[in-house]
Amino acid sequence: MMYDTNPRIPRSLLRSLPRTAVPRAVVGLCAASFLLASCGGSSDGAAGGTSTTAVDPLLAGALGGRSLDDVALEMETKVQACMTALGWEYTIVAPGSGEAAGGVFDLEADEFARQYGYGISTLSEGDFQVDGADDPNAAYVTGLSTSDQEAYYADLVGEFDATAVDESTAVETSGCYGEAETAVLGDGTMESLSAQFAEVDELSRSDSRVTAAIAAWSTCMADRGYSYATPDDPAAELGDRFSQLVESDASGPALTDMQADEKATALDDRECTVEAGLDEAREAAYLDAAEQVAGR
Repeated sequence: MMYDTNPRIPRSLLRSLPRTAVPRAVVGLCAASFLLASCGGSSDGAAGGTSTTAVDPLLAGALGGRSLDDVALEMETKVQACMTALGWEYTIVAPGSGEAAGGVFDLEADEFARQYGYGISTLSEGDFQVDGADDPNAAYVTGLSTSDQEAYYADLVGEFDATAVDESTAVETSGCYGEAETAVLGDGTMESLSAQFAEVDELSRSDSRVTAAIAAWSTCMADRGYSYATPDDPAAELGDRFSQLVESDASGPALTDMQADEKATALDDRECTVEAGLDEAREAAYLDAAEQVAGR
């Protein structure tokens, strides 16, 4: 998935909000680990309904043995009480709702690559617009004035400083979701979990299985005519190319050529990722690193 989504905020509004606008607790728990396919309680490749805490040691510690669904429902209940006390209507969002977002949000990695490459030059604003039908609060919020919508989200997820240089400092308060996060997970849990995920990420990247898979990926890509050392390189190079197109106001054939190149590169990337066993290597390295960090 190339874009953070959250069923609790209509997705059509997400692109106008800083990333820190998205409630950290539930979304953060899902997004922090690449192992998690969704907030529905199942891990990548697992049968629906299997608790993520069974495969992710860091989440197991943060959730205290509870499932993500249990935590989400407990948080939603507290958010509803908080918003009601502030004079807003708020309907609890059932755990697991909003997973089928539609459009680009539902595509598997291979299909996304086929249609959109890396999503650099191929996606427009309209591709992110989802009607929010899965959000029981969407109709209520849409009926509010612009100023009231801003006030609603300020109370829900916090106030934002649009002039903040560092996006991570943009949140001044964390609204009802912040209060719910503290009440349900405990004060400082997300900060601690974030630090743990950062450490696990560093350990995973240096794992011999991952470095060997990346080397195999690089060789595979070289056989296809590319010169990339790491899987981060193609998107970075294409991003630079697209920036140059934007700066020069290039369109038409130049943009069409880039889009074709982007899709072709992304498809080769996916095929080499599979051939090199990179996803499996990363998952195994992550789990071992998570066990190590969680066991301290």
